[in-house]
Amino acid sequence: DYPYKLYSGQQDNSSVVIRSRSDDFAIGVRDWWDGPGCESANVGVGPKESRYVYGGCYQGLINELDQQSGLSRDIMPWPSMNLTEPSDKTKYRFNWTAPIHVSRHDGSVIYHGGNVLFRSTDRGQTWAPASPDLTKNDKARQGKGGGPITNEGAGGEVYGTIFAIHESPHDARTIYVGTDDGLVQLTRDGGATWTNVTPKGLTDGLTNEIEVSPHDPATVWVAYRTDRLGDPTPHIFKSGDYGRTWTRLVTGLRDGEPVRVVREDPVRRDLVYAGTETGAYLSYNGGQRWQPFPSALPVVPVTDLEVHETDLVASTEGRSFWIMDDLSVLRQHRDSLLTMAAHLYAPRPAILAGGPAAPARGAGRNPSPGASVYYRMAEGDSTTAITFDFLDTRGNVLRTYSSKDSVVTARLRPRKGLNVVTWDLRRATPTAITGIVLFGAPGSGGARVSPGTYSVRMTMGSVTQTQPLQVQQDPRITVPVAVIAQRDSVANLLSERIREIHDAVLRLRDTKGQVQGALLRAREAANVDAINTAGKGLVTRLETMDPRLTTKASNGQDIINFANGINGQYGFLLGQVEGNPELTKAARERLAELEREWSTIRAEVDAIEQVELPAFNKLLLEGQVPGVSTRKLVKAPAPIS
Repeated sequence: DYPYKLYSGQQDNSSVVIRSRSDDFAIGVRDWWDGPGCESANVGVGPKESRYVYGGCYQGLINELDQQSGLSRDIMPWPSMNLTEPSDKTKYRFNWTAPIHVSRHDGSVIYHGGNVLFRSTDRGQTWAPASPDLTKNDKARQGKGGGPITNEGAGGEVYGTIFAIHESPHDARTIYVGTDDGLVQLTRDGGATWTNVTPKGLTDGLTNEIEVSPHDPATVWVAYRTDRLGDPTPHIFKSGDYGRTWTRLVTGLRDGEPVRVVREDPVRRDLVYAGTETGAYLSYNGGQRWQPFPSALPVVPVTDLEVHETDLVASTEGRSFWIMDDLSVLRQHRDSLLTMAAHLYAPRPAILAGGPAAPARGAGRNPSPGASVYYRMAEGDSTTAITFDFLDTRGNVLRTYSSKDSVVTARLRPRKGLNVVTWDLRRATPTAITGIVLFGAPGSGGARVSPGTYSVRMTMGSVTQTQPLQVQQDPRITVPVAVIAQRDSVANLLSERIREIHDAVLRLRDTKGQVQGALLRAREAANVDAINTAGKGLVTRLETMDPRLTTKASNGQDIINFANGINGQYGFLLGQVEGNPELTKAARERLAELEREWSTIRAEVDAIEQVELPAFNKLLLEGQVPGVSTRKLVKAPAPIS
């Protein structure tokens, strides 16, 4: 029910950073940095500024990439050539994937883990140890790598090193360090003093990842692994007192499945995610019980998890990133919802951004543009009647989606369990004319709504629920709200004009058919000659009016063969107006010109319907022939995404 989307995947050793729309978040994967000759790595990037990206390699190699200039700097804490050197003879020891951490409190502060914790306050220009040796420093496991025959000198077998660094989000002076020989170390004074807070009873193992709760500075999670020593037992430890005492929380995890990472949701306390050797788990009760999540994620080792705003990002050992696009349902979940006839979840804020781009080869698709609204049903099938209304602050319905729509492609099909309906942030679709294309106009729906507060109302039988919905401007646009509102007001006017024109086209076409039918029925009328003269003249007027109102183009090639009616001109201008956050002078002038043209054409339509048609009906009445009526039209339903 919660699809992950594959956003990026590569098969070579490349520099990889996955970045958010607002450019303030990135997640790196071990073994993903490609310096000269490198195939190991860790990546560090600031949570508030991703201009500078730090990539590591074996033996403590590290450099900085300036994504703005494209330049890089070598910034090793201790630039010693340690290839082939026995690890007990080097000044410092570094893991094959030595961790890099950019402070979330100060982007100029970087941490790099060897057997001591290095800290730089100037983006790596200078370094100083912020700790003593934090490992067990077991000399029996140091020396040459690879055994007595061949010395594996690249560093892949260097042991007794820092493997994980975690800085508290609450306090820059509180830092946890995990080592590859099974220790958890803590400083609460910025490195002046350190305390071994390793859970009691552990022997050899790997402190794979550490997480301080975003809700409580004293709560910390540890993902601990013993599988490299032949024991695949899962281990998740939680402490509520800065590591003085620990509780092992593994109920619900599969036996023999090592845990690589634990992350706590920053919005809902006790909602926790875990990445294991075969996938992901979640817990709603602070780790007391875990459940597999989600079924759509393939069986793959999850190496890291990060929650960014309302998305969950996962990196995998298969060198791919996966994103679950919306955590709003998880954050609102409670067991009682499972038995309710229907429940409407509060949607996350929607962004007024463009539609999904075509995915690159090997990459997944973007989430559906617009507002994704989730709802749950205890029972449901194709016959269930359900309606969604999207309303403005005054309660005016801007768009309606319904399972009762007669057009099959527009019909909601709710089912038992979790469902979603996506509003494309557009107002009601203008009256449609079957088989025509308005070149340059939006593909579906009316004009876009403006940034602001809206609501969604779900109706199913006697059940009616309403939730607020915030619509936010594209964060890349800095145009004032008042200017955007002015643009959107014009766009809405253009959409309304298209509706008026299409209504007129359909009325006049219907009138033409009725007039032709009346001419056939009037063959025996006493005043048949007068009826024929007036009727044929009216048909000619209607046939002449049609191409002035609408194009005949039905596809992207026809547009160069058929003249544009005024609907095509309004549609093209609508696309141009929506393509710029500000209303241009040319668009204003073109709108004024079109308004004058439409005023003239509309006057002729009014003359046909209010003068010429009544005159023709009078002749039919005199000849005792049923008259012609102007029929009320039903708007076409909106397409559902």
